[in-house]
Amino acid sequence: RDPQNADLRRLLCLNDFHPFVVANAPQRDGEINISVFLAGLTHSFRHDLRDYCSAYLGTSSARKAFGGRDEQLNDLVKWLRCSGAKSSCIVLGPAGIGKSTLVLQAILAFRDSIAVAFVPISIRFGTNSEAAFYAILAGRLIDICGLDLPLLEGDKYQPNREQCLELLERIANEGPDIVIVVDGLDEAVGWELDSRIFHPREHVRFLVAARPEMGVSGPATSW
Repeated sequence: RDPQNADLRRLLCLNDFHPFVVANAPQRDGEINISVFLAGLTHSFRHDLRDYCSAYLGTSSARKAFGGRDEQLNDLVKWLRCSGAKSSCIVLGPAGIGKSTLVLQAILAFRDSIAVAFVPISIRFGTNSEAAFYAILAGRLIDICGLDLPLLEGDKYQPNREQCLELLERIANEGPDIVIVVDGLDEAVGWELDSRIFHPREHVRFLVAARPEMGVSGPATSW
């Protein structure tokens, strides 16, 4: 939370619920390729994220229906493709309104034009610990940078956190352009993200989804 950097952030609020998103929306054609979410991760986290994506997107043979959010989806894709856009975007809305599905659909739409580090913080899928967050983020950043670096598993998060910060500085200086997608920030129970992760940097954007309970209701300056 940094009011001084509020002008760098864009707030996308989902206040309306579309019941036909699941019930009656048409299926979208094409294969679901979630390799962009998994490269660089350890086996256990690859399994967790594969289950996460399947729960919200379905599979290539049985895709989950998605509709009613084309306007918001287009907004996210335009934000990612605009070189002069704000560096961070917050998708804000109550539980069950479709934030996770929207964010995943957006990643599928722009994954070919920018590197993606997808880090879901989920109690349901067991990725809501501090150790899990930094291990997933570090794994994706290592892969994006094309490096061969050790990734620490277990409950100790500090080495992976420091590695994340070093890699983000490397990307800021050398590229490539990336977007870090954090879904479920409000589920980080009992710990807080290191604010240095969200420090504005060249080549780095952030897409964050959260419930209003985390205190980001109202103007963007409150986050």
